[in-house]
Amino acid sequence: MSSKKVRVLISELLGSFTIAAAVVGSGIMAQNMTDDRAVMLIINTIGTVFGLAIAISIFSQVGLAHFNPIVTLWTFSRGKQTLVESLQLIVFQVLGFVIGVGLINYTFGGDSFQQATQVRAGTGLLISEVIASAGLIFVLTAVTRSDLRGGPQVWVPIWLGGAMLFSSSGAFANPAFTFARSLTDSFTGIASSSVFGFIVAELIGLVIGGLLVMYVFQMKFKKPKVS
Repeated sequence: MSSKKVRVLISELLGSFTIAAAVVGSGIMAQNMTDDRAVMLIINTIGTVFGLAIAISIFSQVGLAHFNPIVTLWTFSRGKQTLVESLQLIVFQVLGFVIGVGLINYTFGGDSFQQATQVRAGTGLLISEVIASAGLIFVLTAVTRSDLRGGPQVWVPIWLGGAMLFSSSGAFANPAFTFARSLTDSFTGIASSSVFGFIVAELIGLVIGGLLVMYVFQMKFKKPKVS
């Protein structure tokens, strides 16, 4: 493996770590500061938006800055990288999120890895997660195909920050991070029993978002690079 590919994978891990630290850390901090869930949500949203903006801005300079399996699978479907490269990216995303969650849990005085108890289930929440994930793919592609000022480092955090405020699911929109959040019993956690449903909803959102993008922007199908 070339040194460039290694740097891409390490940047994917570091960016995922940064997002996990921002999201979970701001959630625990908010939980420690107030019992008002509205205030918790606002603090967590601000932390999430800032963390995403920083991670995308910095690590897009040296890597792909996906930090999300549905983004990686979308770019794979567009022929941007091979299946092996996509799987490597997803593995490093998962590692980054898990390490980030574990370290932030520890810095706040808890066990590094915990069993989340916050159940997030129900048809409404799953539909909400489909919308958040489809919107992510749509916004990301629309921004990269246009001359909008700011780029993904501005508009992706704005979409996800907004979705956190208007969605019932909390707008996880990230299978790797959804799994990692099952390891923190805090404001941003998700019980392991709810993880599968969320991941399925996120993958459905990927398909719907991709189809909408291809229709609206008249994008032609590209054969993915399997090898």
